[in-house]
Parts: sequence; C-alpha cells; structure tokens
Amino acid sequence: MKTGRITLAAVACIFFQTISPASSQDKKLVVAADVGFPPYVMKAPNGDLQGISIDMLNYVAKKLGRNGTEVIDQEYSGIIVGLNAGKYDLVISPTHVTEKRAESVLYTEPFQEANLGVLTMKDHARFNSIDDLRGVSIAVVRGSATDAFLTEREAEYKWSVVRYGKTADAVQAVLSGREAAHIAGESSVALAAKLNDKLRKDVSLPTGLNYAWIVRQGDVELRNKIEDAIECMKKDGALAASIENWFGEKPAANSIIYKPLPGYGAESFKGYDPTPHELTCGG
Repeated sequence: MKTGRITLAAVACIFFQTISPASSQDKKLVVAADVGFPPYVMKAPNGDLQGISIDMLNYVAKKLGRNGTEVIDQEYSGIIVGLNAGKYDLVISPTHVTEKRAESVLYTEPFQEANLGVLTMKDHARFNSIDDLRGVSIAVVRGSATDAFLTEREAEYKWSVVRYGKTADAVQAVLSGREAAHIAGESSVALAAKLNDKLRKDVSLPTGLNYAWIVRQGDVELRNKIEDAIECMKKDGALAASIENWFGEKPAANSIIYKPLPGYGAESFKGYDPTPHELTCGG
C-alpha cells in the first residue's frame, strides 16, 4: 500500500507538470536574423551582436518580460521557411511589407521607410540616377525585396542581378571587383560605406515600401505584444536614437520612425487588425 501511494503521488506530479508549462515570460525570445546585415544585425569585434535590430530586440524582450534572447543566424532566402517551421518566434531582420509575403507571415506595424541605396567602390564612376545603373552587374541578397525590385526591372534596365546568400558576401563582391554595385536598404548601404573607406554610397532609390518584423500567421497575441513594444520605442524616441546612432544622421521629422500607427499590423495588408488600443509604456 505504501508503494502504491508513492507511485500515485509521482504520477500526479508528472501530470501536473505536463498541464502546467512554464509561462512565456520564463522563456528566451528566440529570433532569426541575417547576421552581417549592417546596420541592423552585425558582430562587434568581441563577437557580440549589435545594430538597430539588436537595440529593438533588447527593448522588446524587456517589455515582454522575457528571460533573455537567442539570435539564430539564418540566410534570408530561407528565413521565412524556418519561421513557419517553428525554429524561432520571429524574424528581426527588417522585412519589406509586401502583399505576397503577407500571405504567409504576420507583420508588425512598419517601423522604418525602406528606400534602397547603391554601394560601390569609391574610385568607381558615380551612380547619380537609376539610369546610370543600366547594364551594370549588381550584387543583391537572394530572396530579398531588393532582389524582387531589381528582377522586375531587369528587362528595362538590362542590369545583371547576381544573388548572394548573405549581405556580407554581397558587399565583398563589390570590394573584390566581381560586381560593380551592391543594392540594399539605404541605411545598410550608408553604414557599409561609413565603415570602409574604399566604399561609397551613391544614389537613393525610393521604393514606397516600409520595413516591419514578422511572426508566424496565427501568432496574433505575440505580434500584438511585440508591436506594443515597438510603438513605445517610437513614442519615447529610443527607435529614432538607435537609427541615428547606426545610420549616422537624424531621421526625417515626418518619418514613421516617430509615429505609433493605428491598429495592429501593416494597414491594408493581410493580417491587419484596425481595432484601437491604448499604449502603455511605463516601467
């Protein structure tokens, strides 16, 4: 009888543990990023990660009460597949908001305009307009919105789109002379030129697109909590301060960098919830 009582107690304990999982606050926030995408996610000389996305991640994790963070380095071409396979909670690489992507992921509200910049060698002839890029060999990150932007215009401008798995490889292609230019997000290009005196940022290419973070479809509660934190980061100026620090210039006064947006998600895209919500940023 004594043995039976012990066995039943043990079974009850196991059952209780099974139905009482640790709260999300006890877990690390596991994210993915294309490490080496300046100025969003980069390795510091000591091996630590730094950049705009890391500043945002630390702010969001603290706001969510998470027990630390873990960043998985993932080539961008496979980053959404990994997200939907459950390898991580969200993607902190800045992701262009597009209708096609909105079919397979859930966007936070946009946090920055996504204009493109042209990176080339300082001794190369200057690219002053999009027309100057006609016939040029251009390095891009495979699967990115920049890849799509250039591919859609390839027949018109006759440029050659050469795809690389990671941003660092695309930049190295320009440094080695394999490609004449690398096109990516304007802030990424500006920082690459700032950090290497052999490189230069040339013309900016407006896209009409914005950057956001992404979570799996169905993870509405997590998306909304993350967005609340991003809105607080906008409201208290922490996002603008991070972007100015890494980009090297103050964001325009009318930028969405400063503006918490209505509802949850990217307005007019799938997954958007227009329900008003109050912003609580204390603590």
